[in-house]
Amino acid sequence: MKPEIEIPEIEGLPEGMEIDFSEFMPDSIITYMTLSFNSEASLYTESDTKESTAPGNASFESMDEHNSVQISMEIMGEEETSSIYRSAERENDIVQTTFMGQKFLVSEKPSEFTWKFHADKINYLGYECSKATTTDKDGLTHVVWYTSQIPTSIGPSEYKGLPGVILMVSTDDGNYQVKASHIDLTSSPEIKSPKGGKKVTAEEFEKIQDQKMKEMEKMYSGSGDGDNVIIIRN
Repeated sequence: MKPEIEIPEIEGLPEGMEIDFSEFMPDSIITYMTLSFNSEASLYTESDTKESTAPGNASFESMDEHNSVQISMEIMGEEETSSIYRSAERENDIVQTTFMGQKFLVSEKPSEFTWKFHADKINYLGYECSKATTTDKDGLTHVVWYTSQIPTSIGPSEYKGLPGVILMVSTDDGNYQVKASHIDLTSSPEIKSPKGGKKVTAEEFEKIQDQKMKEMEKMYSGSGDGDNVIIIRN
């Protein structure tokens, strides 16, 4: 499936020289992320590797702050490669993201989901998975598959709130998909809050984004003279 990108029409080209930009587009955009978690905290961040490995054969027994689980995730579709840190000791998530070349550490409340449970079940990566769905404020239906064999209420990106780890997500009629490619029950990854970036609240970050977008609109509207530079200060 090729991503949909609006290409402006180029006028004045000689007949027969029209350009089909779709030929240059990849079949899909793949992002690689890692979800690491234990009984105390979780971290969803960009993966160091783009290669999936075969699913592990270890069985899940128990989990504490010293015994962690690491799940490799593949995302097809547009994905912001933000790091999301959750801790049992914190009320808010810490999201490390980049906006216009500047890193931010955004403190925001976790998303809340109202899940509908279904009887459908599949076997995925050796785990029995159950189906659940939710509809967001824009009317998009999110379909997820979770396994209660790893009974931790966590998932990729903002997804959570089910009696097991979410291993697959599909939304926007399949244009956005997340799937676990490898589950490692034997590693002990270090799970720490992201470092580096300006600390802001979600409200402050939204104001910064709005302000800079207005500056960009003004810059490209032709109302300014000379060179224009947008600066985000720490």
